[in-house]
Amino acid sequence: MKAALAVLFAALVACSPAEAQDKSVRREKSAELLEEFGAGYKIHTTRHWILVYKADVEWVTACGEMLERTHDTFVATFEKAGFKLGKLKEDLVGVLIGDEKDYREYRDRRRSQSGRPSGPSRGGGVYSSRTNRITFFDDRTRERSRPGSRSRPADLVNMSKAAHEGAHQLAFNLGLHKRGSRYPPWVVEGLAANFEMQDSSKPFGPYTKNLSMRRRNLLKLHERGKTSALEEFVAMRKPRDPQPGELGLIYSQGWGLFRFLLLEYPDKLQGYLESFSAEGAERPSPQVFRRRFEKAFGPFSKVEARWAAFLGELEKSEGGQKSPSRKRRRL
Repeated sequence: MKAALAVLFAALVACSPAEAQDKSVRREKSAELLEEFGAGYKIHTTRHWILVYKADVEWVTACGEMLERTHDTFVATFEKAGFKLGKLKEDLVGVLIGDEKDYREYRDRRRSQSGRPSGPSRGGGVYSSRTNRITFFDDRTRERSRPGSRSRPADLVNMSKAAHEGAHQLAFNLGLHKRGSRYPPWVVEGLAANFEMQDSSKPFGPYTKNLSMRRRNLLKLHERGKTSALEEFVAMRKPRDPQPGELGLIYSQGWGLFRFLLLEYPDKLQGYLESFSAEGAERPSPQVFRRRFEKAFGPFSKVEARWAAFLGELEKSEGGQKSPSRKRRRL
C-alpha cells in the first residue's frame, strides 16, 4: 500500500498542474498547426520547439536536437557576456520541409498570401519576425548549378542552418531583438552566423574555436580589399536585388563584426542592441545607424583600429586550422 501511494505521489509531483497545463497548450497548438498545414505534415516536439514537418523523420530529429543545442549555447553565450535575457513565453514553431522545391513553393505561396511581392529566394532557410517561425529545407535535396558545386557536406550545412535560424528565433524571443524594430542587416545576420559551425559534433558558438565558415570568407574578402570601412558597413541595408558578393559581405563581415564586439565590448554591445528596442518601427536612415553605432562604441577611428587588430589575429592559426598564407592588409 505504501509503495502504491509512493508511486502515486511521484506521478503527481512529476506532472504538476502547471506542467499539465503546458502539455495541454502544446497539444492544442500542435493540433492547430496540423490543421493549418494539412495532409502530409506531422508534428515533432522538443523541449522548446514544436516542429511541423513534411520530411525525413531522422533529419527532423537531428534538426530538433541541434535547435536545442543552439538554445543552450545561445543562453550560455550571452549570460557569459553579461546580457540580461528574457524567458521564452511559449513554444517556438519551426516548419521543416524536406524537399527544396516544396520549400520554394511554400515560401512563394506565403508571400502571395501576405500581399508581399514575390522575389528570388536564394537562401536555404528563413526566420519571419511577422509569424515568429523558422522555415528551412533539407540541403541534401538542393539543386546545384553545376556538378561538384557542393563546397560543404549537406549534413553540416543542415546543422549550421538549423543553428542559424534557431539563433534568429531565440534572439527575437529572449529579448536581444525586438519584433517590429528596424536593425541593420549585419546585426541580425552577424549574430545568427556566430552559431554556425565547422564541426557539428563539437561545442560551437563565438566563445569556441569551432567557428563558422564565414571566418574563411571574411579573410578572403579582407585579402582582396573587399571588406567595407565600418562607417559604411554599419549603415548598410539589405539589397532587394543583390549583386554578386553583396549578401556574402553582409553575412561574413557581419559575423566577424558581431563576434569582435561581443568579445571586445560586451556591455556596449548590449546597450547598442537595446537602443533599437527603444525606437519605433520607422526605418532609420544610414546617418541614424552611424550615429547610434558611434554613440555606443565610440569614434569610428578608434573602433576601426581595434577591428584591424582583430582581423590580424583572425588570420592566425585557430582551432588547428591554418589560414592560407596571405599578405597582411591594413584597413
